[in-house]
Amino acid sequence: MQYRLESFLKAQQSYKENTPIQAYMREYLLRMLLDTHKKDFPDIFEFGCGQCELTYVLTKHLDYKQYICNDINKYKDIRLPQNTQHLCFDMRSVKDTPIFSQRFHLIASNACLQWLPFVETLENLKHILHANGWLLIGTFGVDNFREIREVTGIGLPYMQSHVMKEYLADSFECKVWHEERITLQFENPLEVFRHIKKGGVNALQTCYIKKSWLTQYTESHNNTLTYHIICFLAKKY
Repeated sequence: MQYRLESFLKAQQSYKENTPIQAYMREYLLRMLLDTHKKDFPDIFEFGCGQCELTYVLTKHLDYKQYICNDINKYKDIRLPQNTQHLCFDMRSVKDTPIFSQRFHLIASNACLQWLPFVETLENLKHILHANGWLLIGTFGVDNFREIREVTGIGLPYMQSHVMKEYLADSFECKVWHEERITLQFENPLEVFRHIKKGGVNALQTCYIKKSWLTQYTESHNNTLTYHIICFLAKKY
């Protein structure tokens, strides 16, 4: 995962300006949660918080006593909201952290789960959730950046939606599931790759962009890029 760490840190300054889809997902997650008319979550954990974009959204609207956010990267100059704590560790190693002995009423994340092993992560999240605790997740589906994969052969191993739902159903009641494909249009293929690089959100970061890729991208996909977003709210049995 070293390529991910480096790419995110390099994209730190341009991330907010170049991730409109992630911003849309944050607002959608907030609406999903507020629609339950439940705002009181004493203990909240957010993983993959990045530069705390979702953190600010949730802490502004929810009532909580403790909010712990986590990311694999150490970003500079982040001002945390009141009563929040930032911890730096890889979620794959959450069992080796003090987090694993705690219990939370809400666990949230946006645009991170696709980087982690789904089944193992879900088991870990179930372990640290209170009974009847809530899971608020934004991630991506199999059609995400499909044009990039078709042209370059490079991409993350996204999980099929129905498979996600099957694993969730073992321990969670899925209250809301929202799935949407959004297509962005760019002036030329180079802008597509620049968009991805500035966001630091794809496995393509360390690869040299071949001229043949640019030509093929225009011919095959007319300089479009698909985001396949998945947002869900689930409650632990």
